[in-house]
Amino acid sequence: MIKSLYIRVIGTFLVVIMISLLSSFYIGRSLFKKEISRIGQNDMIAVGEEIIAQYEQTKPDDRDEFIQRMVKVSAHPIHLYKNSDEVKFYNLKNTTKIKISNESIINRLMLLVLLVGIVIGCVCIVVAARYLVKPLQILTQATKRLAKGDFDVEIKTKSTDEIGVLTQGFNEMASELKQLEKMRQDFVTNVSHEIQTPLTSISGFAMALKNRQLVAEANRNHYLDIIIAESSRLSRLSDNLLELASLDSEQHPFEPAKYNLSEQIRGIVVTCEPQWSAKEQKIDLHIDNSVTILADQDQLNQVWMNLLGNSIKFTPPNGHIEISLTQSGNEIIIAITDSGIGIAPEQIDFVFDRFYKTDPSRNRNISGNGLGLAIVKKIITLHQGIIEIKSQTD
Repeated sequence: MIKSLYIRVIGTFLVVIMISLLSSFYIGRSLFKKEISRIGQNDMIAVGEEIIAQYEQTKPDDRDEFIQRMVKVSAHPIHLYKNSDEVKFYNLKNTTKIKISNESIINRLMLLVLLVGIVIGCVCIVVAARYLVKPLQILTQATKRLAKGDFDVEIKTKSTDEIGVLTQGFNEMASELKQLEKMRQDFVTNVSHEIQTPLTSISGFAMALKNRQLVAEANRNHYLDIIIAESSRLSRLSDNLLELASLDSEQHPFEPAKYNLSEQIRGIVVTCEPQWSAKEQKIDLHIDNSVTILADQDQLNQVWMNLLGNSIKFTPPNGHIEISLTQSGNEIIIAITDSGIGIAPEQIDFVFDRFYKTDPSRNRNISGNGLGLAIVKKIITLHQGIIEIKSQTD
């Protein structure tokens, strides 16, 4: 089995050329055979008429000698019929050889033309095949590099044919794979960091508690609270990662139902009351009580919890939070405004990225894993909605 495309292309072209040339040769012979025979017959008739004319003019005494002389001149054998039963044959000894020689020369000439055509065709095919196969060979080498994890691959091409389109598609695929690889590396780095930090705290305080000489009895409960808090942080990280994986797989349960969105927002505010009350924050609601929506109630409940939780978290004590809900036709608009520390303009485009956190120097006392808003964006997108952030720093 021939595996090389280059050899297969050349072999195919050679077979095609040979079949086409041989076919054209035999087809041409069959098509012009009658015409060639007719021309030969006309030539012999003309020679015969000329011999008769010469014979009538000269009236030779020796007919046999005259006819033998005509055979030499015309290079054709002559059959002289006296009656149906008596035929005399006049033949030049070399006539058959001459005719055979002429036919042989013609056949060799045609064969030479055929072979020259095949050789020239082969050379052209070899050059053309190499030109055609070379882009595929380059694609093959680039694919091998891609398979080994080298995503920094780009094939330059100016072609606009099918191979050019294939090359352009390959470049786009390599670029997307390179971006995905970077995202994967960043994801692994961020997950490792988010897991390592609480694990380090848990391990350190657990070892300290194990040694009674290092920890005073009065500090034991404080250390235990830290361990519990860090464990909860790991648990939230695990839950969020599983949630994102489920949403990304497009197999996450999606159960839309029609319900009152106004009541859901009020319920979220009541649920979060311990958090905003502890910081003595004020929440104002501007809600249209008649707003209903067809959506997955559990998923949107998580969205409002994350958004309101972020507002409470980043709004200082005695701050102000305002929630508005309006409906205009089929469009429902929910706005959450707070008097928090704000987000720098250059960071707004990244807040929905996974594990992205704003400047830690502005909120070093606030913990989080940077997955909450990524989950919010994913759920809103699944509901064919849009989420935007407008902010200014203090």
